[in-house]
This record gives sequence, C-alpha cells and structure tokens, in this order.
Amino acid sequence: MKKIVTIVLFVVGSIASWAQAPQSFKYQAVARNASGNPIASANIGVRLSIRDVTATGTIVYRETHAAATNALGLFTISVGGGTVVGGTFASIAWGTGNKFIEVEADFAGGTTYTSLGASQLLSVPYALFAASGNTGTAGATGAQGPAGLTGAQGPVGLTGSTGPAGAIGASGSQGIIGLTGSAGAIGAVGVTGPQGPTGLLAVGTSAGNTPYWNGAIWVTNNSNIFNSGGSVGIGTTTTNAKLDIAGNIKITDGTQGAGKILTSDASGLASWAAPVGGGWGLTGTAGTVDGTNFIGTTDAKSFDINTNNALKVRITTKGQIEVHNTGNSLFLGEGAGANDDLLNRRNLLIGYQAGSSTSVGDENTSTGYQSLYSNTTGGQNTAYGYQALYFSDLSFENTAVGHQSMYSNSLGGANTATGYGALLSNTTGNCNTAHGHGALILNTIGYNNVAVGQIALSSSTTGNFNSAFGQESLRSNTTGSNNTAIGYNAFSQGSNFSNATAIGANSAVTDSNMMVFGGPNVTKWGFGVSPTSGNAFQVGAVFGNGNGNGASLTNGGTWTNASDKNKKENFSGVNGREILTLVGKLPITRWNYIGEAASIQHIGPTAQDFYKLFQVGGNETSISTIDPAGIALVAIQELIRENKEQQKMINSLQTQATERDKKIAELEGEKSQHSKKVAELESSKTELEILKAEVANIKKVLGMEASAKKK
Repeated sequence: MKKIVTIVLFVVGSIASWAQAPQSFKYQAVARNASGNPIASANIGVRLSIRDVTATGTIVYRETHAAATNALGLFTISVGGGTVVGGTFASIAWGTGNKFIEVEADFAGGTTYTSLGASQLLSVPYALFAASGNTGTAGATGAQGPAGLTGAQGPVGLTGSTGPAGAIGASGSQGIIGLTGSAGAIGAVGVTGPQGPTGLLAVGTSAGNTPYWNGAIWVTNNSNIFNSGGSVGIGTTTTNAKLDIAGNIKITDGTQGAGKILTSDASGLASWAAPVGGGWGLTGTAGTVDGTNFIGTTDAKSFDINTNNALKVRITTKGQIEVHNTGNSLFLGEGAGANDDLLNRRNLLIGYQAGSSTSVGDENTSTGYQSLYSNTTGGQNTAYGYQALYFSDLSFENTAVGHQSMYSNSLGGANTATGYGALLSNTTGNCNTAHGHGALILNTIGYNNVAVGQIALSSSTTGNFNSAFGQESLRSNTTGSNNTAIGYNAFSQGSNFSNATAIGANSAVTDSNMMVFGGPNVTKWGFGVSPTSGNAFQVGAVFGNGNGNGASLTNGGTWTNASDKNKKENFSGVNGREILTLVGKLPITRWNYIGEAASIQHIGPTAQDFYKLFQVGGNETSISTIDPAGIALVAIQELIRENKEQQKMINSLQTQATERDKKIAELEGEKSQHSKKVAELESSKTELEILKAEVANIKKVLGMEASAKKK
C-alpha cells in the first residue's frame, strides 16, 4: 500500500493579538509508495479531521483538499483552508481537552479515502486558542534571571525644571556682575493708579512678544524674536534651548572661511577654525591629497565603522576587513543578502542582489550579479557568475560556476555545473555534473548524469545515469539513460538509446545495448601495445614476468593466438590414441545461438561436452580457439601414426601377395605342364582306344574267319 511520511508537521506564525490570529496552520508531508519511493508529480485527495480528547474521539471539524505532489513527492496544505465537510474551524475549543488530527488520503486523486492514522496536536497549533478570547490561568513566577550587561550610555536628556530655592547662605565677597536673571513671578495686582501718558512701546498680543522699531513706530509681535523669559527663539515660538534658531546662521567675525568649523575656547568664546587633522565633511570633502589625507587612525588601533550606534565594519591594524553582524555572514553589493534574518546563517553573498531573497538559508556562497537571487531557505549552495542558480529556492548542496549556470534550478540538489549555461534548464534533477559551455543545458529532471565538454549532453532533458566526456559527446540524447560517450563528437546521434557506449572521436552507435570502440577512421586497435604492421587488433596485456600474450587480428581478418615457447610453462605429453578416442566420443551437433535468428546455423560441440572430455580451458561454458586446434593436431598426428602403421602392414601384405602370386604363377606353369601331359595322355588314351577298337575289330574278324573255317 502507499503511505505518507510527514516531514514537517505544522508551521504556525506567531500570534500578535487575538484579533490577528490566523485561522489555519500548515501541514506538509511526503507521499511514498509501498517501496518507500516518493509519489512524484501526482494529484492526490486528502481528508483531515480534528478529533476531540482521543485519536478516535468525536470529530469536531472535517475538511477535504485536492493536493499535488512535486518531483520529490512533497505536498503542502493549510489546515482550516480546505473544503469544509463538517464543523467550523474558528469554533474549535483548542483550550479544552487534547486535540488529535486524523489524515486520510486517496492516492488516485479521488475521494475514496484510506486512514493513515491520527496524531496528537502539540503546542504550536494551540496558539489559535488565543483567538478565542479566553484568558488562561497565570503561571507561577519564574526564578530571577541573571543581570544583563550594562547598556551603552544613552544621550543627554533635556534640562529639567528649576528646583525650589535653598536657604540663604552667608554673604560672600562681591562677585562680578552676573547676567540678568530671568523675570520673577508676577506680583499681585496693585491698586489701579492714575492714567499715565501714552508709552513708547505698543502692548503685545501674546506672551513672548518682543518689540522692534520698523522705522516709524515700535511693533510688538512674534515675527522677529520670541522671548519666553527663560529662552529666546528666532524664527520659532517653540524653544528647546536657551537660544533656538530656525533657519540659517551667519557669523562673520573675520575668521570665517570655506570648510571651517565653529569652535570655542575654554571660556566659551566662539570663533571659526580649520578642522583639526583635516576633518571630512558630511557631504564630502574637496582638496584632498593622495597619500596625505585619509580617514582612519594614527595609532595602533583598529578603524571602526558603526551604523545605528553598533559596530558593523572594522579594519584591523593588520589590514583585515571584518564585517560584524549577528549572523556571521558577509554581504557586499547593492541588495546582497537584503532579506537575511541575521541569525547564525554563515552566508557569503557578493554582487548586485546576490542572494537577495535569502532569509533562512545557511552556509551559501554567492558571487555575481543576481547569483542565487531567488533562494530563500536552501543551504550549502555555491554560485559564481551572472545569475548563477538564479531561481534556486529550496535546493541544497549545489555548485554553479559560470554565466547563468543552473539558472532555472529550483529543487535539484547535489549538482555541479561549471561553464556558460551549464545545467541552465535544470529544475529538480539531482546529482548531475556538467563541465563546459552549454553542458547539460536542457536537462530538467534527469539525475546522476556527467557531462564534460562543450555542449556535451546538451539536448538531454530527462535521461539518467549518462556519462559524456568530450566536446559534443552525446549531444543528441534527450531521454536515453545509462549511456557512455568518450571523445569528440562521440555518440553524437541518437535521442533515446539506452545502455550504449561509444569510445573515440566521432564514434557512433545505432541502437541500444551496443558498444563501439573508435570512429570511422580508426584502422588499428591495441590493448597494452601498439599494433604492429599488418595487424588491425593486438593485445599486449602484461601478466607474470612475460611481455603480454600478443594475440592479434590481421588486416585480412585472421585471428592469431600467441604461442611463443617462452610464454608457456608446465609442459607435459599427451596420448594421441586417447585424444583420438575422445574426439570420436565428442558430440557434434547443428545449432544456433540464443538471440540469433534460427536460420543462422553453426556446427560444433558444446563447451560442457568439450570440458568434460578434455578438461582444458578455464571453465565449462566457453571454448578457446587454441584448444580445439591443439586437440585436432594431436588427433591428426595420431591418425598419421596409425596410417603409417597400417601402410607398413599393407606393404607387408603386398609383399606376401607378390610372393603368393609368384607361387601361383609357378603353380599355374606346373599346372600347364600337367595339363599338357594330361592332354598328351588323353591323346594317347584316345589312340589306345582306337587301337583297342581296331584290335577288337581284328579279333572279331579273326573270330568270324575261325568260325568259317570250322564250318
């Protein structure tokens, strides 16, 4: 479920009188989801209830609010300023019993509220109780505090009235004739005397009239000199001293002169004199001589400048300029720090209206025209340059150096910007670093980006975790994240790729999750070594006491592994017959790599089968190029050896076959002789048979003849 984490419970201004008590107080909180992440830039519904006595007590007041969170999930509402659902805020009896505030919220912005709990209202909101007009019971008198420091000597007061006359003392010696005393009190009215002759002076119209001769008659009024009997006024009838003159005074005694001041001797006799030590006039002093006239001290004392009778600036005898105020801050420039509350803020604000709005922000450093101009409560910020961090208000730990660097920042924190317009548009993005003219100039809410170089990452607005090093590197990226570009114009195209890397001047990627080393003009790559002639890629990483493995890729595309005997050790022989047998057992299949099209086929063993049979290589998930080649060579050698053995056997068999064929030929010859003899015998046999037949015939004939003879 979602939750609200309250970060500032209530803020209520001090109540000067019952009639002026504000009928509301602030409630500020951060809305977070179940994972603890802020619910940023969202509209939410909030319902607040004031409960009496306990957290589940009677609801004496209820109101609703439609609130909006900022990029940090923060929202602020005024309790007493919402849409009233029940009760009257002004009639809450704050002085009777405990009060609890229950918070309910709908994070979808509607009115289906879920209670987030109730908390007791503590001392600050009860200031509203003063508005009820009920006077609380007076508390016990506290203990006497320690005596304060003696205050500064106050100004001389007005002359008091004359006290009563003392007793008459003994007559002293005749002194010099004193000044005419003030007129005594008017005596009782005497008996009216006879009408005297008309006097020379006219009767005045009011007290203090003095006569003057206008050339024809005596005139008595207040237009020239007013004389109250105790003081005289010239140009005024209200005297505050023995002689009170309203208007210019001109004293011409022959000693007057330009730049002189009126002084007196020990007896009070006044005269004009040149200022002792060459004094400076309140409206300026003319006729000064460089190196001769100065304002300062001539002894081993510091020179102090006070305002409102309090020390503000001191120049020490070491030439140090100390600025004294209750906030341990320094302001130089018209309007700089104009709203600082002079508590212990430790701010340094230099320049026209630098930090002008800062009131309670701490430990800020601002140098430049209107730098850090809008800041009110942000702290630990550093701004150098024209309008650097101009709109920063509630942000902390930012550093901006350069003309309008971080100009628009309002809530972003822990950012560093160096260069003209660096991070100029950033408002709420955090932990960004921009060094260079226009670096990250359009970033608004992106965070954890690093841009080093002129207009590096200059188009990025909301991308995060990007790193760009080099002029114009990653300059077209707007929303992509987790990208890296190193080199002039590296990764300069592509607005929303992610997890891509381009290293080298003008190197470019064309898709996310891609890494490119070198620009289009690079023809050789070396790791730990400069590629030798004919090689496009060469590795020279040093290990052990060797000079690198020396593997390389030729310009023609042939990969070559290092095989120098001096780079090898732990030699041992191999059994060719065994290797050949294992090769025969190795499964060889057709397959394709996961992630490739099924049409891209390969033929070969799996690393698991290869490792299980031959036990070579570092693991059972990969096969080096050199091991299959070595195994193939051993198998070929064994085949050659076995072929030689078989050939030897074949040669022996062939010899035996030749001998056999020879014997067969001899036997065939003998057979031929035998056949000839058999043929001869057969011929003789035939002749014999013929002879036999002839003999038989002869016998037959002879027998017939014999028979005939007998007859």
